[in-house]
Amino acid sequence: SIVATVDPADPVQPARVLADLSALVARGEVPLDVERTKRLLIAAEVASHRAPWKSKVAFTGGVAFEHTLSDGVTLRGRWFAARGHAPAPVVVFLPAFGMSSAQYEHYVKMYQRRHRVHVLLLNLRGQGFSDGDGATLGWQESRDLDEVFVVLRARPDVDGRILVHAVSMSAIAMALLLARKPGVIQGLICESCPEDDFASVERFFQQDLEKRYGEMLRALHPSLSAQEFSTGGQEGVTLFER
Repeated sequence: SIVATVDPADPVQPARVLADLSALVARGEVPLDVERTKRLLIAAEVASHRAPWKSKVAFTGGVAFEHTLSDGVTLRGRWFAARGHAPAPVVVFLPAFGMSSAQYEHYVKMYQRRHRVHVLLLNLRGQGFSDGDGATLGWQESRDLDEVFVVLRARPDVDGRILVHAVSMSAIAMALLLARKPGVIQGLICESCPEDDFASVERFFQQDLEKRYGEMLRALHPSLSAQEFSTGGQEGVTLFER
């Protein structure tokens, strides 16, 4: 009855259910089947990645930038205009997940000292000052960026050229976007990007599950491991992909 319904959208419920489950394990009671255990721990893992992305270091310059995506989530950042009035390229800087783009404001001077470019420091969904409930390890973020680039290219002060400097997991999001649309931008710097893209992300997900819940997994079902969260699924879609 404890896990009859697990709602990953509820930031409190998974943690509460996980605490109840821990108490049952401590008493030696294991009432759950494998599939319910998987659903519970996936929900708890999703919840655990919500709050930590909300670093809100303040900007010291530039002007506010906002764009509301097609699903209603508003992305926010800071726009630093190029010198002069003629249209110019824009460098979009995407921070590492868990960081606010304001923490990279020193990059603006580095770019604008040598080049006549706009610089946009952008917070992805669920991070910094942007709306959203957490990271999706690049999957949804790549679609968000596709929308943002359409808006940027249509600006009268942008000459049509978009360059991206993406750090860590943001670089994964860009890799996923470019795999679908190779010509969507004109240049890309990937900083500290995992060398094998999604394979590294999946490995991180498995390791994080093992670190957080490995002992509980084995107590509930000795045969269940973090590996099953990426190899077991329904209708050909793995739990990791979901």
